[in-house]
Amino acid sequence: MIATGNRLIVFTMVVATLAAFTARLAFAEDYAMSGIPLDDPRWQNTLDRVNGMIAAKAKAAEEAGEEKTVEIMQHIEGTSYLARARTPQRTAGSVARALGNPIVPPGEWETIRIDLPEESKPLADGEKFLKMIEEIGKTFQYTNTLGAKATVKVCRLAGTGDEYAPLSMEGFVSRLKAGETWAVTVTQVTKACNFCRGAKIVNGATCRQCKGVGGEAIQRAITIRW
Repeated sequence: MIATGNRLIVFTMVVATLAAFTARLAFAEDYAMSGIPLDDPRWQNTLDRVNGMIAAKAKAAEEAGEEKTVEIMQHIEGTSYLARARTPQRTAGSVARALGNPIVPPGEWETIRIDLPEESKPLADGEKFLKMIEEIGKTFQYTNTLGAKATVKVCRLAGTGDEYAPLSMEGFVSRLKAGETWAVTVTQVTKACNFCRGAKIVNGATCRQCKGVGGEAIQRAITIRW
């Protein structure tokens, strides 16, 4: 937490001690890393913030996926399989239950290609699992048992694509130098909470009035670039 005039700047940070860097982020829409020595702790602080943003996106993608029962049909290569998937049987909503329809039956089976994470254990034909999956906007063509060409959607476990993988410091620096940028969000408290006075904690517990924010807050997007 940093006092700046009559305002308090508060950031949710992994390394809270880097106050100077935090203050600079609060007032910059564009933050350049090229002038910071690579052994400066601000690099790790920035990487932690970017990886936190990536993790949040992965969680959001997982929650936005669709829960499916997936049954393996055939191994394709690596951790990719031809499979069939359908929405599982589930409990109906309150209105349907009141009308005497307590169960929503499972959906129709659909053949897909499912790409699992590289660290996944091998799966045998017939194995099933229940996971949140998502389409990745690609298709896969194969020859079915009748000898005809068939095209299916390519799916993966929701939130497990390469874009959701945490960055190493080496990879982060390399991608910044190549021109990639990352947008992160900082929280700026414009008025301290009257109850906790901006401390966010009261008697060792999260302030119930501001819910741990520290006061009235606005969020600003900051672009991290080389």
